[in-house]
Amino acid sequence: LDCSSPTVSSGGGSIAVNGNEFATDTRFNDVDTVQAKVGQMVTVKANIYDAFGGDEVYKSNLYFDFSGPSPDWSNAAASIKYDIIRDEVEVTDNNGVFDANVSASVSGDMATVTFKIMFTGKMHTNHMENQKKYN
Repeated sequence: LDCSSPTVSSGGGSIAVNGNEFATDTRFNDVDTVQAKVGQMVTVKANIYDAFGGDEVYKSNLYFDFSGPSPDWSNAAASIKYDIIRDEVEVTDNNGVFDANVSASVSGDMATVTFKIMFTGKMHTNHMENQKKYN
């Protein structure tokens, strides 16, 4: 019955880094650079809208530390994959640049996933990609 996927670009969904909300009106968004320092906490919060009551959203994944000319999930050296339903986190950190934890809450048609990241090593200026998966 659900023909449209959950989204951060409609119905009140959003992405914020350290409290700074970014426009998410299309699938890919070019936003201003946010600086993060080694040893400083970075909080990424994704509010994911699901018109079917929040039961469809089951995963929120954050990817960064990309290699290659453009960001692509398949060439990310770092990722945090969060299974909302099972409350399970899978962390990949091939270059040893961060520690993280994740939490989520679901209220009605909105799931809020919070990634808290502490960078422990230097990383070149990089993109971040947030992917939502649904049932």
